Amino acid sequence: MSMSDKDSLVLQELCNALADGAITVAQHRRLSGLLRDSAEARQFYVRSMALSASLFQYAGEMMTEAPDARSSRPRNIIRPGAWWAIPIAAAAMLVLAFWFGSNRSIENGTGSTSEPESEEMVARLSGENGCRWTGSSIALGDELRSGQRLDLLAGAAEITFDSGAQIVVEAPASMEVASAWNAVLRRGTLKATVPAQATGFRVANAAVEVVDLGSEFSMIADENGGTEVFVQKGAVETTSQDGSQENRKRVVLHERQARRFARSGVSDVANREEKLMRLSRRLSFQRIKRPFGYAHWDFDVAKDHVLTAQTADLPAGSYEMTLKHGTALAALQTAGRWGSALNLDGNTALEASFPNLSARASRTIAFWTRISPESELSEAGPAVAWLFDGKEARLFRIGWNRNPAQGAFGVLDARMGRRTVVGMTPLRDGQWHHVAVVITPNRKNEMQIREYTDGRLEGIGVRAGGKRRGNEAVEIPTNVLAIGGTSPSSEHFRGGLDELYICDRALAQREIAYLMQTNQVVIPDLLAAD
Repeated sequence: MSMSDKDSLVLQELCNALADGAITVAQHRRLSGLLRDSAEARQFYVRSMALSASLFQYAGEMMTEAPDARSSRPRNIIRPGAWWAIPIAAAAMLVLAFWFGSNRSIENGTGSTSEPESEEMVARLSGENGCRWTGSSIALGDELRSGQRLDLLAGAAEITFDSGAQIVVEAPASMEVASAWNAVLRRGTLKATVPAQATGFRVANAAVEVVDLGSEFSMIADENGGTEVFVQKGAVETTSQDGSQENRKRVVLHERQARRFARSGVSDVANREEKLMRLSRRLSFQRIKRPFGYAHWDFDVAKDHVLTAQTADLPAGSYEMTLKHGTALAALQTAGRWGSALNLDGNTALEASFPNLSARASRTIAFWTRISPESELSEAGPAVAWLFDGKEARLFRIGWNRNPAQGAFGVLDARMGRRTVVGMTPLRDGQWHHVAVVITPNRKNEMQIREYTDGRLEGIGVRAGGKRRGNEAVEIPTNVLAIGGTSPSSEHFRGGLDELYICDRALAQREIAYLMQTNQVVIPDLLAAD
């Protein structure tokens, strides 16, 4: 049975009540009926319960104490009201574990060559100091794909992941870029600096897995299979890889603590203070300064039916945003995240000329949005959209997800034709959220989509979506940016919109975070590591 719009909204509410331990008997019966009758509802339920279980586990692990010789396994705290949902959530986690497991490129840090090479770009070489590589040379600024192995013969390399985590590797070293959130250190010395938005970043190998809890940490993997872990700032959770899954020891290390992990077990590190001092030194790197052009609509001043953009380093053009149909702009102005914003009413659409917008080149779209919890599915149209030309004209659009079968309901949704990427942070809560979508061509010249909500990387990659939504044969010509809708007959967006930036290259997580925090374009020198 296909769910109606009303059923989709009800299902979201029922899953939230279940996760909160506040579901009533009547609600439980309604949920059971939806799950019995609809495969689409069951798919959404699995995702929702898996996410809730994961958040519970993570919250419990954050409550762990300092390392204690008597107990190395943290206790998880679970609310009594949700105890009966745990087996169901665990089953959901198993389903997702199987799904995600089929696409993993590493298992316990040992690597796998059974899967084909990924085309997903997840990091880049952001700095180098006398680097010499084994095999194909890697140039400064090159993007790195998921599963790519880096063998450094000499020098030091700085690698910035799309999640915002930054790793410095010193030769001789061998490392694998597993994903935007994972790396594998095979041998050598590594130092990781992880901002708050990338908390949870992991580095693993055959001896230990290290999970960041907001920190700076270092690892030294020797040729004998042992690995030393040092914490310069914050805390990390370590899990020894020796023994069976049940017997693996988990230890939380705090600032200036260290442990050695090997087949013989977990032990103290010899000469800890001396090694910490050496690992804490700052290296100098050659970097590429990457200025970019942009157009910025702040929505502070609405004259008649026109909004003018501030621009820098873009092709000549007016970049004026004009009202195509709907309510006069002055009547839509409201208090925004920075100054004034537009409160789009679901009936208003605007367009702006934007030269070269349709070219298959890297772009970043960033803005603040506020969406009411009462927003209806028909109001989940594109907040921002444009039409790509080429062999097949395709609509690129950013809105919120209204299809539970494709991800969590009400989260960031970016799509290009039938390709869709969804986030995880709910936007329909009446609060201002900063969203950024980065599009880049990969090695096959396919467009890759990354999503950031409130500065944190969420959706990455591209996957096939379902049916096209609304009138995808839109009336937007190429080189035109559409706000709030695409034509009088298609779906429209209802919600707040503030500080819209369109940039002519892919911004890194640090640049997106800087833009979010200051509402100013980034100066590349400010983002360089010390």
